[in-house]
Amino acid sequence: MIAALIAMGISKGDEVIVPDYTIIATANAVLMAGAKPVFADVEKETICLDFDSMKSKITSKTKAIMLVSINGKYPTRVEEIISFCQKRNIQIIEDAAQSIGSFYKGKHVGTYGDVGSFSFSMPKIITTGQSGALVTDNEELYHKIELVKNFGRE
Repeated sequence: MIAALIAMGISKGDEVIVPDYTIIATANAVLMAGAKPVFADVEKETICLDFDSMKSKITSKTKAIMLVSINGKYPTRVEEIISFCQKRNIQIIEDAAQSIGSFYKGKHVGTYGDVGSFSFSMPKIITTGQSGALVTDNEELYHKIELVKNFGRE
């Protein structure tokens, strides 16, 4: 997620909205990119980001949200979250660490936002020790992530 945030241009002075129910690594990635995590409430039904709480946290400094899916669940108003962010040019990073192989309306969880992040650490569905993957369908963003991952080397 850190590589995605850096590739998206998230840095000091920026804010990223994060649900208040997630692993600390989600907020830590924001801090490590130099930005400020802003915590929003989650829905009782899904334990995922609450749309109204998210909207109330938006400021002129908000550059992205972390859309965390919990065990394949999405927020009940995920389409509204995505539409809201797209209209305001707020980037979406999906933390789909617990949701690999899950679908929402026929599409893989982790592919609705600008970048999807998957974890392959020990307690996850697919494990490789300690690693992960980022996915995006944006070629320019993909290239920037590659540069971050490869220390700027082409």
